[in-house]
Amino acid sequence: MIKSIFNKLKQVMIFGFNYEEKIILAHNILIKNKTNNKVHLIKEKICNLGYLNSKENFKYDKKFKYDGININLSLEQFFYNFFINNQTFNSKLIFSLAFGKKFSYSVPKQYLKLLNDNNVKTQNFLSKISWFVTNLILLTYNILSIIFQSFYLLKISPKKKKVIYLDALSNVIPNDRIETDQSDFYSWCFKFLNINSNVTFVHSNILLKKYKISASIKTTHKILYSKFFYLKFSSLKFFTRYFKAFFETIIFLFKNIKNLKFTILSKEIFIYFYLKKCEHIVPDYSFFNNSKIIYKPLWTYLNKNDDYLFYYSTNIYPINSINDSDLIDVYGHKMYTWSKYIVWYEGQKKWLNKKIPFDFNVFIGNFIPYEGKNINLGNYANKKKLVIFDVTPRNKLTYSKEMNPYNIYSLDYCKKFLKDIFDIIEKKNISVVLKRKRQIKTADQEYENYISSLKISNNKINIHYGDTSAQSLIKKADICISIPLTSTALIANYFNKPTAYYDPLQLVADSVYFPNNIKILKNKEDLKVWINKFLN
Repeated sequence: MIKSIFNKLKQVMIFGFNYEEKIILAHNILIKNKTNNKVHLIKEKICNLGYLNSKENFKYDKKFKYDGININLSLEQFFYNFFINNQTFNSKLIFSLAFGKKFSYSVPKQYLKLLNDNNVKTQNFLSKISWFVTNLILLTYNILSIIFQSFYLLKISPKKKKVIYLDALSNVIPNDRIETDQSDFYSWCFKFLNINSNVTFVHSNILLKKYKISASIKTTHKILYSKFFYLKFSSLKFFTRYFKAFFETIIFLFKNIKNLKFTILSKEIFIYFYLKKCEHIVPDYSFFNNSKIIYKPLWTYLNKNDDYLFYYSTNIYPINSINDSDLIDVYGHKMYTWSKYIVWYEGQKKWLNKKIPFDFNVFIGNFIPYEGKNINLGNYANKKKLVIFDVTPRNKLTYSKEMNPYNIYSLDYCKKFLKDIFDIIEKKNISVVLKRKRQIKTADQEYENYISSLKISNNKINIHYGDTSAQSLIKKADICISIPLTSTALIANYFNKPTAYYDPLQLVADSVYFPNNIKILKNKEDLKVWINKFLN
């Protein structure tokens, strides 16, 4: 609640009270002028400039080089991830392009020059002042944060055992029964790493704080919530190392005082210096996911062999374009420096090999159960069961702010996906489950109303949300239909269930990067034939 109010006030302070109307209008103007791609074209150029900057020699990088760190690239990753890849930057750029309004934002002068070169009018003086003030505020905040966190060292923890760190963990609820026949994400990690002894999972999701254990067929795993994972296994003896790292960070920043950008990375540099002095508390394994993909934390380079970036989603590339050469890189692949990626299938591997300019390894993990709670659904009165997997379209405001030229999930697309299916099955004596991808605050209200009407008018429909795992529903299903190209179709295929994508507006292009063993139905008639094949 407080966070929501703060964000609203921030929005009003930056853009005024009529922000929502203005951003939708600006979006429509760019669409009308056929310049809607320009926002992401400019962001792609900023990403490329950061990549070029990373190749410059850096005078004080010996310590980082020893651990295989290009500190310039890490800095550019952090800057792009937190300063460019956000809705404030998007909105300011959209307003400038649509209304000819002068662009003012906290960026270094070379990025202002890039914007000017791309016909974006900039307020250079105000932007430079803003950049200086932003760095000063962030430096102050980071220093105070480091000092404050030192008090956590007073909490003496038990001796550390083997640890798996889960970064940006979603609300993934563990199995609570040892006899369960369904895997959860925790046991999947266990299996993927081929570990034969108990481990402790560490995460910082306070919503999962109450969960202390994960059960699987073979073993149980401890789950530990820790706000600052790098302090959890510390004790009083670590005070000296902690403050040595603090002063080492201050000295580093002083030596590089001419480069303000390093102030935004100050806390990350401190964590790196601290863990370098106590490498035995670095997690044995770490799993990061594609919600935070561009910046690879400095400390992860200390654990040279066992950090993984996994894709919990299969939507990692534009699915409505066939021409690779014309694609705008809206994901910032040029900056990815993860050494190990885990994907679902071969096509994703091909995509990463094409897009990422650094050396890395790719593991195909097949079914990754990064989802809600496993539940027992019962028998559904022995009727045949159809499970449908949708995607919730965003409202006009969110759609306008993101300005993503490759987003196919409009209200019309998502609504027609469901409508065509329900038209076909209307008179069939079957059980129907609709699995919503997730409940989001930015959902299109017209779509939500349509879902509500389905629920009221047809009592055959059982609706589940993100707190229920997809595999729980799929294992009880006779047939599954997914909106393209969600991961649920691959999960159904993994469990040998009849499965297909339905593309109601024929927007999905053919591509070598798509799963080649899952049918994409292109029209209502083909959908009808396929459904009848399994449900008659």
